[in-house]
Amino acid sequence: MKTIVCVSHVVPWPGAHGNEIRLQRLLVWLRNHDFRIILVLTASDVEPDQQELVRRHVDRLEMPCQSTRRLDPRTFLQRFRMRFAKMRSWVAAGGAPPAPKPMQKLADLICPDSVGRRVRRVVAEETVDLFYAYYAFTLQAFKDVPRRESIICDTVELFSMVHYDAAGAAIDNVLTFSREEERSMLLECEHILAIQRAEAEYLVELVPGRRVCTVGMDYDVPALPGLPSESAELVGIVGSANQANVDGLRLFLDQCWPLVRARMPQAMLRIAGQLSTAVRRWYSDAPPDGVEFVGWVEDMAEFYRGVRVVVNPVRAGTGLKIKTIEALAYCRPIVTYPIGCEGIDPAAGEACWVVVDATSMAEACVSLLQNPTRCDAMALAARTFASTALTADSVYAPLSRVIDTIVTGRS
Repeated sequence: MKTIVCVSHVVPWPGAHGNEIRLQRLLVWLRNHDFRIILVLTASDVEPDQQELVRRHVDRLEMPCQSTRRLDPRTFLQRFRMRFAKMRSWVAAGGAPPAPKPMQKLADLICPDSVGRRVRRVVAEETVDLFYAYYAFTLQAFKDVPRRESIICDTVELFSMVHYDAAGAAIDNVLTFSREEERSMLLECEHILAIQRAEAEYLVELVPGRRVCTVGMDYDVPALPGLPSESAELVGIVGSANQANVDGLRLFLDQCWPLVRARMPQAMLRIAGQLSTAVRRWYSDAPPDGVEFVGWVEDMAEFYRGVRVVVNPVRAGTGLKIKTIEALAYCRPIVTYPIGCEGIDPAAGEACWVVVDATSMAEACVSLLQNPTRCDAMALAARTFASTALTADSVYAPLSRVIDTIVTGRS
């Protein structure tokens, strides 16, 4: 049995956001392949009930201790010596201490020194085969690991890529950093995972000499999901409350949904997840006609069985759109802008209706609601795609080869 230490700033269970679900499923795959999982969370404020839930799925959970008033004199002396040595080097150089760059500031906030100390303690107590950094921000937790070739960084998102909306205009993103900053972080490991193909190509150019591979996300395909024609004339949208999702949904409600209702007054829109709760606040008096905000949904299979068409109205962002993957797994035709299916294998094309603006999105929704036969055909195409491309064996095959390379020491 092999041991892997994973450092993450997101908590994978119960899993509401796409990045939480991705980490959750990846850890499940590792455990099913005889890995002992040591999960080091960078936050110390995880609720006890959630900690207990996480412990059911990993072999060891570590978190930084919350600060206390007691201070170990030995620790204080060690920190003082390090600080004094840094000050002497700055004075010798004739200048003030260098100001940390924006991406480094965020990394220090997300993954403070206390996380690195936890990792060092784990390494002293365990025989560790692999180190797994979830996002580049957590790589600094492994700065004292002597074998850089045993470190894998799962980028999940890239923060130096230029983001565009559906109209082609650049989007001002608060989490956009320079290429050099992201490159300098990623140079601290040997193996880099990209969540989709376009980002893998970018990484190959950004950090030449590092091993880059594409690892998406698997999903369980329900045995009997039901066909869209068995449901009512209902459109479904589900997502987390990140800014790109909120902006996309508000534009859909303002520009697209009125066009659908004008053509099909009986059509209904059901919105679920944290996205539902976030956007519901904008309609304090009453929701738009034909719109239902259902909030958190316990049984996603039931949600998808009840809708005929799924819309992903996101217009910006990086990474893989997990809700598009989920809709395909539940065998529902999906209407989306190009970025909503970015990074997904072209084989899924027959299940996706890609549009360019609100008008064409409304037309696609109306066409599918009025034509259940076409809906069912797209659903069957989604099922064919998902039953092969979304299996764990298919998705994690590149990661399996990386692991074999590290563990066996082969090039």
